[in-house]
Amino acid sequence: MPAQLLLKGRGLVECPRWHKGELWFADWTTGEIRVLEEKGQSRLVVPAKAPPLSFDFSPDNELFVVQSASSSLLRFDGEGLKEFAALGPGRWNEIVIDAAGRIYVNGPSLMLILRGMAASRRRLKAFSFRTAWRYPRMAELSSAPKVGPGN
Repeated sequence: MPAQLLLKGRGLVECPRWHKGELWFADWTTGEIRVLEEKGQSRLVVPAKAPPLSFDFSPDNELFVVQSASSSLLRFDGEGLKEFAALGPGRWNEIVIDAAGRIYVNGPSLMLILRGMAASRRRLKAFSFRTAWRYPRMAELSSAPKVGPGN
């Protein structure tokens, strides 16, 4: 099947996400999160400083954005982006949120942000560990909590 061009005239398009029947993406050149519309058009959802800029959706449809320039994890409140967590120094980039609502962000280290139930949503716990292009020794893994599907 040949590829089909859906959108022209954007800058550096990254982070495609399928959400509620729509294709969302980040345009790093303009610093925007957008949704693809028919006939090669897109609509602005929210501006966000870039590059880099990544986002994902929680199981309850909340939009979370990693804004590397400010080392922040932001949450879209329907009107704008508000800080949800300070990520610490470094160039943070990718984000993924699992089915349990755990937020994973990578950058100078991999960070897991555990969100409580709705009543305690403002509280969060985080841990990070250095990532490297090698397999970690068992001692390095022994103090890390178990994370992933089913945990």
